[in-house]
Amino acid sequence: HSTRVNAVAWSPVTTDSIASAGNDKTVRVWKPGLGEIFSWKHQDWVNVVAWSPDGTRIASAADDKTVQVWDCVKRSLVLIYTQHRHWVNAVSWSPDGTRIASASSDKTVHIWDATTGHQVVIYDRHTQGVNDLIWSPTGTSVASASNDKTVQLWSAHTGASGYIYKQHPAEVLSLARSPHGRRIASTTENSVYVWY
Repeated sequence: HSTRVNAVAWSPVTTDSIASAGNDKTVRVWKPGLGEIFSWKHQDWVNVVAWSPDGTRIASAADDKTVQVWDCVKRSLVLIYTQHRHWVNAVSWSPDGTRIASASSDKTVHIWDATTGHQVVIYDRHTQGVNDLIWSPTGTSVASASNDKTVQLWSAHTGASGYIYKQHPAEVLSLARSPHGRRIASTTENSVYVWY
């Protein structure tokens, strides 16, 4: 990379494949010690990369308001999702690999088909930009973290809101779910909150 790297992710199925993305507008797939396998480019800074659960595809989200999905076996573009109105800050595959959720500074989270790009749900109950998201282990719900100081849990099938955690004093920057799925950790500028 020629400038700041914003994201890096190991393949979930191999020990020697890495995807990285940065402000040089590129995503690079490479093997340590061997170098780059292939790469692609967005029109603006790339914020995050995420492998599909089976390790065959990568989704990348950028400030150009798009998510690109690439086939790592064929090294070809599958689709470009263009329905966000602002920067795309986070992207995550559903546990079964059939859907992708993307979070944006346009205050929304979109869930869409990972093969066709067809929209399934748009969640629009945040009042400021959305910084991160995580799926439940079953793929039935999503938690989203926002500059509105909340984490919101909602249905991945209908978009119906289930619970809103409001205890953060500032913008919520990132999320992680415990392995058993019953707890969530959420971060602000200088604190981590763990809750059910």
